[in-house]
This record gives sequence, structure tokens and C-alpha cells, in this order.
Amino acid sequence: MTPEQLSNQIESIVTEYTGSVHDLYSAIGVLAVGDKLGWRVLRMTLSRRSYAKYQKILGMDFKLVFPEEGLHARKSVGLDISKKLNNFWNVVKGIETIDADSKKMLV
Repeated sequence: MTPEQLSNQIESIVTEYTGSVHDLYSAIGVLAVGDKLGWRVLRMTLSRRSYAKYQKILGMDFKLVFPEEGLHARKSVGLDISKKLNNFWNVVKGIETIDADSKKMLV
């Protein structure tokens, strides 16, 4: 997404949005970094509820809008660990647990 497209998208979202401004702040933050990190990092670092809530606020399906792994996804400690365990979805679902702080850390 180009900076101009991002700006236009944010303008549209803010214009149409009703609800908690804190949820709006968070959703726009996800929109701003989603392209850089990818939907896998978003899915790993957000709760299921938050992931769904931000998709609804933004009016988009992250899997269709963001790359699976963005340019900076390699910075995600959690994604790296899930690759070593060879099961991303088990880590996301909590079947295979990793330290919560590591899961959400960028290095």
C-alpha cells in the first residue's frame, strides 16, 4: 500500500467509524504495520478477538490485504520460533506454547 493509499484508507475509516477511539487507534496501527509485518505476525501477536475486531473496524480481511509475511516479518521472534517448531497454527492456537513475551517481540 502506498503512503497515499494508506492515508486515503485511514481517512475513509475515520469518517465512517463509530465506537471506542482506543479501538480505532489500535486498528489504524495494525493497518499501518500490517503490510510491513504480514498477516501471520498480526495473527500471532493479536488475540483472536482483537484480530477479528480490527478486521471489522477496517472493513478488510487481513489475509487478502496483507502479505503472508511482510518485509520485516523476519524480526518476529514468535514467527521464527513457530517456524522452528514447524507448526504456525499450533502456536497461534496455544497447542504448542511459547513464552508470551517472546511471541510478541520484534528484534
